[in-house]
Amino acid sequence: MKEQSECKMLYSEAEYEACKKHYYEQIGPLLYVCKNPLGSKFRVDIFVIGPTTECPCQRLVTCGMGAIKMNIPKELQSIVYDRVEIIFTLPYGFAIKEEDLNDETFFCPAFHMLLDIALTPYRGKLWLGPGHQIFYNGDCYKNPDIEFVYFDAPHYPPSVQYIDLPNGKTVRLLEALPVFYFNIK
Repeated sequence: MKEQSECKMLYSEAEYEACKKHYYEQIGPLLYVCKNPLGSKFRVDIFVIGPTTECPCQRLVTCGMGAIKMNIPKELQSIVYDRVEIIFTLPYGFAIKEEDLNDETFFCPAFHMLLDIALTPYRGKLWLGPGHQIFYNGDCYKNPDIEFVYFDAPHYPPSVQYIDLPNGKTVRLLEALPVFYFNIK
C-alpha cells in the first residue's frame, strides 16, 4: 500500500492537522498513518489508533473523507452532517503492525472495508449518516460472513463525535459496525 504522488489532498494542511490532533486528544495515541492506501487521485489516509484504558482495542479512523461534502437530500440537510469520517474498532487481540502497512500482501478485511466506505463522498449521490447500511451480501473482501455494515454515532461523548475544522466546518464521526451472517440468523 504505497502513497500515490499525484493524489490531491482536499483537506488543507491546517484541516488535516486539526483532524489528527482531534484523534490524538479525543480517541487515543496515533500509532501509524497509512497514506492514501486507496491509490486514488483524492487522498484519504487511515490512522491506526492505539489502545487506551477506555478501549483496549486498536481503532482505524479515516482522514480525508470529510473533505468532500456529501450529497444530502434537502429534507435532511438540517439534521444530517454532510461531512463525515469513519471509525472502526478492531476485535480485541487483533493488532495491525507498522510493517503490515508496507506489505503488498497484507490483508485485513476491516481495513479494506473501511477503504471502500471512504470512497462514498467521491461517488456523488451516495451519503452516510447514523442508521445507514451498506450491504455486501457475502462479497466483502474475501470475508463472506459480512452481510452488511451499519453506521451509528459512536458511543463516545459529543466532544469525540464532532471535529471542528479551522475553516468553521464541522465533521461528524460515524462508527462502522459490520454485521455478520451468524448475527442475523
